[in-house]
Amino acid sequence: MDSVVKRSEVEFPVPWGRIAAQQWEPNTAKKVEQQWLLVHGWLDNSNSWYFLGPELAKRGDIAVGIDLPGNGLSTFLPDGLMYHDLELIGVIQRVVKQLGWKRFGLIGHSLGGGLVLTYAATFPELISHLVMLDITYLPVRPLTPMNFQPRVRQAVESILIMEEKLNSGYKKVFKTRAEARERLMKPPVYLEEHGVKETYTVEAADILLQRGLEEVDGGFSFRRDIRHVIPSLYMIDFYDQRDQGKLIRCPHLVIEASKGPKSGFAHSMYEYFEQNPGFLRVDVEGLHHVHINDPHRINKIIIDFLDRSSNGLSSHL
Repeated sequence: MDSVVKRSEVEFPVPWGRIAAQQWEPNTAKKVEQQWLLVHGWLDNSNSWYFLGPELAKRGDIAVGIDLPGNGLSTFLPDGLMYHDLELIGVIQRVVKQLGWKRFGLIGHSLGGGLVLTYAATFPELISHLVMLDITYLPVRPLTPMNFQPRVRQAVESILIMEEKLNSGYKKVFKTRAEARERLMKPPVYLEEHGVKETYTVEAADILLQRGLEEVDGGFSFRRDIRHVIPSLYMIDFYDQRDQGKLIRCPHLVIEASKGPKSGFAHSMYEYFEQNPGFLRVDVEGLHHVHINDPHRINKIIIDFLDRSSNGLSSHL
C-alpha cells in the first residue's frame, strides 16, 4: 500500500452480527475532501475496490468499501431467512448512519451499482456523486422467473431444498486455492447465456479470493452464503426502475464494459439518465470486472470525472 494511503479494517454492528468493511484514507492530517461508500457486486466482496479505494484516498478522500451480508467477512443472515436485494438498501443506510455522513458519493459495481442507484434515488439529498460500473439498473437475480407465481414457488421451494442440503452438512470444499480460483473464474449462467466466456483475469480473481476464501478441513471454501444464489422472491417493477432513473440529478457516471451483461432494458435506462445534465456514459473494452482487471484505465476515467464535476464542468471527458 502506498505510504500516503492508510487502509484499515472497520466494522458496523447490526442486529444479526456485523457488516465488515475496509476504509482507505489519506495518511496525512489534511482535511478530507470527499467521502465515498463503495458497494460490490453479486457474490464478490470489498476487495472489488482493491485498486480504486487507494486512488480515492490519494485524491484526499475517505472511501469505505463494505462486504454485503453473507459475503467476505460480514456475518451471514440467521438460519431460516432469505436474502432480498431490496433489503440491502437498509444495510447501506445502517452503515451511513453509523458513519454519521451527511453528504457523500456512491460507487457500485454490478448488483452494487443497482443498489447505489436505488439508494441515490431514495435519499437524493445525501448523495453528491453516483458512479455505476457495468450496470444501469437493480438487476434481477439469475434464474429468477419473471412471472409472479412461478417466482414465488421457485424461491420458496429453493430455500427449503437449500436448508436440507446445508443441514445435512453440505459445504463445497476445494482441495487447493488454484481449484477455487478456477471455479471463481467460471462465468455465472446469466453471463454464459449472453456469450460471455470469462469475467476475471487470474490476478483479479486472486485479489477477490484474499477476502473471499477461507481455509477449512480438507481444503478451502468460499466466504459467501450459498443462499445468495436462490432465485429472488421480490423484484422491482421495471416501471419503478425507469422512474428512479429520472430522479438522479447529481453528477452521474456509468462505465459500460464491452463484454459485460447486455439487454434491451439495460440500454433503455440511458434515455432516463440522459435527462440529467450531469450524466456521462463511457464505453470501454473489457470484461464485466474491468475495474479490477484493468484498474488504471478505469480509475483514470472515474477520477477525471470526479475532478471535472467538482470543478463544475460539463460531463465530457
